[in-house]
Order: sequence, then C-alpha cells, then structure tokens
Amino acid sequence: MGNEKQIFYRNIYSILPSFIKITIKNIYNKYRLYMSFIYDLRNFKKYSGLYRKNTKNILEAKIIANYHKIEKGLSLREPRTKFGLKVINILKEDLYKYSIKYGVDKTIRCAISSLEEYIKFNNINGCNISGVVKWVEIFKKDFKIKKSDLDEGGTNTILRKDIHKKSKINLVEFFNSRHSIKNFDDNEKIEMKLIEKAVEMAKKTPSVCNRQAARLFVITDKVIRNKILSLQNGNSGFGSQPDKILIIGINLNYFLSVGERNQGWIDGGLFSMSLIYALHSLGLATCCLNWSVDSIVDKKLKKVTGLSKNISVIMLLAVGHLPKKIKVAKSDRKELIEILKII
Repeated sequence: MGNEKQIFYRNIYSILPSFIKITIKNIYNKYRLYMSFIYDLRNFKKYSGLYRKNTKNILEAKIIANYHKIEKGLSLREPRTKFGLKVINILKEDLYKYSIKYGVDKTIRCAISSLEEYIKFNNINGCNISGVVKWVEIFKKDFKIKKSDLDEGGTNTILRKDIHKKSKINLVEFFNSRHSIKNFDDNEKIEMKLIEKAVEMAKKTPSVCNRQAARLFVITDKVIRNKILSLQNGNSGFGSQPDKILIIGINLNYFLSVGERNQGWIDGGLFSMSLIYALHSLGLATCCLNWSVDSIVDKKLKKVTGLSKNISVIMLLAVGHLPKKIKVAKSDRKELIEILKII
C-alpha cells in the first residue's frame, strides 16, 4: 500500500507546473533542514555532558580533561608552582565518584600519575602543597594503587634531534601517492590485524583535552554492508568491491560544554585523516564516503547497524586492497595563493 501511495504522489508531482515543483521542493528542503538541526540539537543536549553529569563516559571525559590540564601545565617552559589547584579540587571529587562506582582503571592511573609528578615538581621548587599530597596518598591507599602502576600520565622528556630523526620521511611523496580509489582488488581480503595496526597509529591524533572521543566500527556482515551503502549516495559503481566498510563516529558523551557543540566534527575529522594515512602507509586503498545526510537517513543507519544514539557519525570509509594497475581521478588542487593568506 505504501508503494502505491508513493507512485500516486509521484504521478501527481510529475504533472505539476515547474514553478510549483520548485516551491514544493524548497518548502520540503527547509523542513528537512529544520528537522535535522533539531535532531543534532536533541542528540547533543541528551548525550553530551552538558546536562548529564555522572555517567561513566562523562565522568571519564571530565577526569581526562582536568588531569590533562595538569600535564599541559607541567610541560610549559616555566610552570608556576601551585598552578591548577581549583582544577585539582574538581579532579579529586570526580576521581572518588568514578573509582567508587567503576573501579580503578587506566584513566584513574593516568590522573594519579599526573598528580604525582605535580607534587614532585612543587616539592623540588620548595612549595608546600601538603593538602594535595595528603589526599593523593589517602586515595592511593583506599583504592590499593601501587607505585608500579603509575607510569601512564604526566610528561616525558624528549630531544629535538630524536623528533627530527624519526620524522625524516618524504611526506611530499607520501601525500601525493595517496588517492581516493574506486577500483579495488575484490579477491583479496584484509586481515583485521592491519585495521588494528592503523587504529593504533591513528590513536595519536590530537583531540580536545586528549579526550579521544573517536570510535571506529568495522562492517563485515554483507547484508548490513549493502544496506549501509544503499543509504550513502556516493559509492555507485564500486561499492561492492572494497573488502571492508568502516564507520567513523564520535561519542557525544565526551563533550562537556556549549562551546564544544561542533567539536566532534573537528576531532572526528582529524581522526579520519590520520586513519586514512595510516591505512595508506600499510598499502591499503581507501575511498572517503561522505555522510552529510539528514536526520531521517542517519536514523536509518543507526537502526541498520545498531549504533548507539550517543554516536555521531562523521563519515564512512571504503577500504580494500589495490589492484596491480588502476586509473585514478586527477583531482586537480587549487593554487597555493588561493589557499594561503598571510595576515
């Protein structure tokens, strides 16, 4: 019955004058735009840390953001003694809440490691922060945290020559050798170890306060894969070829303020580019599949995949092996003068 209705409306639409068609289309697009804005607003309001305070992910995000402030302060050229005491008081409260409810994990160990280095820095500089020292010691005792556990947070000292030595690769050739591939070797499968290795590299991507909200979903089920590709308007002619379809998303729980309402797109975009280059370095072919869709299509994707509603989808990525010989689009780039502006 539903298909019959659609056919009926299409037939009516087809005989309408052009100016009425344009008017109807404009009204419909305005409606879709409005509903999609409302959809994004509701998701951010419901799943971010703006109003919800004590879920595991949100508490974790707050703890990471605040202990990272300590790490950043310690990495300055000339750190001030007793910096960040207000942040430390907030951190103390959240550490207790989290540890009582969820136990001690890597997040807690990183936070305590950072505080240990903070205490050492102040002691070396003759600054008395006995209050911080006391509660950190009590916390470690209460939750049975050993000194050997504390090596994951704080700072590292590195030499410029070591950074230069490890970064001396021909990035011009590397960047120029990467193409969006639309012709994959569909006979060769990708081992999950290669995907995992690429994610290990992409984990180094910068993110707001080091909160690392990016999430990756690997689609292997053919039925789900085909349904996903039918929702994405950019894989015609090659969508069946790549061995894996990846969904790159952002966990909205890790964003804590109104100012971070768009931060997921920034962090997710950075992670996506890191992942693409990591996969390229492993010899894999990729093609970015745009996910600029309205709320109706986004809901369909989440229903098909079972993705949590707190995941904001950034993009899809087709991944496969390269054939021995391929054609690629020239994809000419703008001149430098059009991109670079000196102010």
